Amino acid sequence: MYDAEGFRYRGAVASAIDPLWEELGFERLRQRIPHWRPED
Repeated sequence: MYDAEGFRYRGAVASAIDPLWEELGFERLRQRIPHWRPED
């Protein structure tokens, strides 16, 4: 289970490594993770 802070932290990390992920070509891996990017 994740609390509000957990989600916020996750979102911040995802936002920070988002460009890196795309550059590295791990976009496919990210799509496999459902809670990688919480839908707002």
